[in-house]
Amino acid sequence: VDYAEGVIKTEQGLFAEVRIWEAATGQEVLCLPVIRQGILCLCFGPDARLLASGGSEDGAIRVWNVVPPSGGQAVPLHSFSGCRTVVSLAFSPDGTKLAAADFEGDHVRVWDVETGRPCHTLPSPSHLTCVTFSPTGNRLAATGYEGTVRLWDAATGQDSLTLHGLTVARFGDYAFTGRVVFSSDGTRIISNGWDGTINVWDASPLPPRQGSASALKHFYSTLTVTLAVSELFDISVIVIF
Repeated sequence: VDYAEGVIKTEQGLFAEVRIWEAATGQEVLCLPVIRQGILCLCFGPDARLLASGGSEDGAIRVWNVVPPSGGQAVPLHSFSGCRTVVSLAFSPDGTKLAAADFEGDHVRVWDVETGRPCHTLPSPSHLTCVTFSPTGNRLAATGYEGTVRLWDAATGQDSLTLHGLTVARFGDYAFTGRVVFSSDGTRIISNGWDGTINVWDASPLPPRQGSASALKHFYSTLTVTLAVSELFDISVIVIF
């Protein structure tokens, strides 16, 4: 499920039915065609006009215009291929790029949303579970079962930083979902480990040839499914579900 400016959407089953409601009224405003795809993730673009879906049935990522003119049907804009099991999607803050975390393919793939052309294929931590852009859109971060967070320059695809200190997850332990988020100013990164550890890192780029960094702070929780931070990045209000 995702939410964007008063609109929420959800999905169900291998033959997925994506419905969109106005959050304020609960009124259904759109239903996307049935997709033969086990949808595992959905993501709105920053202006809530575009909706991306990804999953496991065919590995395809579909991008829809969910604000069609004159109240018509949602328009499929692109279908991106090359992934096996898409578990996380992220639009860049300006909406021009779409990144996908491929759990089985161990790559982050990035496309140009307007043209549909691939931008980067980035070798990543094994069994990815999350990908996200920094608030400015100039950096891309991903994490998974490997116990690290990798960062890249979003424009060039070049490695910029590797963050260590998370416990490596046991493959097959599907109760674990690694997440990574940036603070609102992009100076800190928060991620969770298999053992319940939540680490906070300085996200500043390191000098050349120094490609790793240690965590600044540690927190603990029995099971972390998702993470969120306040706009002011007060560590005391990290939300853990």
